[in-house]
Amino acid sequence: MNLSDYFFILKRKIINKRNIIFIIILSILVTIILLCISIMYFVNSTYNMLINDIDNRTLIISKPATEEEYQHIEDIKHVLLVTSNKYSDGLSVDVKEFKYDGKEGIVTLEPLLIPADLEIKEGKSITNELEVVCHSHFNPFFNQFNYTPVNNFFYKDKEIIGKEFNVQSRNTKDVYSFKIVGTFISHNLSTIDTCYMSINDFDKIKSNIAALSGDTPIYYNDLMVVVDDVTNLETVKQELTNLGYFPFSAYTLDDSYKYMVTIPLFICLIISIITFNILYNFLNKKIKYQVKSLGILKCVGYKNKVIFKYEVLENLILLIISIIISFIISFISFLIMNNVFLLEYKQVTLSIHLPYIYVLFFLIGLILLVIFLTYYFLKKIFNFSIQELLND
Repeated sequence: MNLSDYFFILKRKIINKRNIIFIIILSILVTIILLCISIMYFVNSTYNMLINDIDNRTLIISKPATEEEYQHIEDIKHVLLVTSNKYSDGLSVDVKEFKYDGKEGIVTLEPLLIPADLEIKEGKSITNELEVVCHSHFNPFFNQFNYTPVNNFFYKDKEIIGKEFNVQSRNTKDVYSFKIVGTFISHNLSTIDTCYMSINDFDKIKSNIAALSGDTPIYYNDLMVVVDDVTNLETVKQELTNLGYFPFSAYTLDDSYKYMVTIPLFICLIISIITFNILYNFLNKKIKYQVKSLGILKCVGYKNKVIFKYEVLENLILLIISIIISFIISFISFLIMNNVFLLEYKQVTLSIHLPYIYVLFFLIGLILLVIFLTYYFLKKIFNFSIQELLND
């Protein structure tokens, strides 16, 4: 059987009602599995970002009375930094140097507490005063009412590196000019409007007043203790308790993420079982339906090996068509969901996409399953004589 024979027979057999229904059903099932795999990967990646975020590695305590007590806290194992809780929150400022559609940009300024946590993508890190590094997908918020970014609008690295913008101090009303010297890749939940600056520069612009009680200012009187890893948080908390402090976590991670992984995993397993049953029954009935056709092919001299290749090719074409449709539906779904994350959570770090390694293993397994089932059902047919096949 030459190549032209293959395509002639395939063209006549693939485009029929039974196969089209199979393609539609399989496309839906594979799409659900791809979405479940992507959501599980997304939840796991998000959790890893959360545990690496400095907010979730921070304990808050009252200020020690003496320098010696302060030193005892710094000497605790796994403690990276002890500093004022003034630096636990960033500062949102209007920046007229960034404009879009006539509106001024809003930038979140954060102190760079742990330089090692920052991965520079382009340019350089902060080395001098009045320098900042901004998100690699930098997008100041241009809506002053609900703080949402302009959809799919990002400054390129080369567009912002070297750019300067002015910020007015909340303490002295002085105006400082900051220069963007680099962009960073976010491995935590930094929003796309974020720029980091040195602690000294942050002190210049952020107010020392935490809140007002009537007309009385309340100053920052607590310390934030930053731990090297979230797994060591309880150990450090116990050490601080032993020293007479009452530490508490600024943010608490719960186990809800486990359920967010378990649910799509359960759905994925159920759909996988359904997919296997549909493949099994469809290929079984399909080959049984073609018993006489297979008998005729054997009668005119086609060997079992050639018939097997033809059947595998036909079934793989059906599978590949289903996979292509599934990928198209999945990518459209990802665009919609990622658009929601961008608009609602101001994130590009949080994005749902196909984890290609896992998807590759899934697709290889699916292809091998189709080949194996085709071989399994054909082997039963090949055990019959040509006469038995034609009389079936």
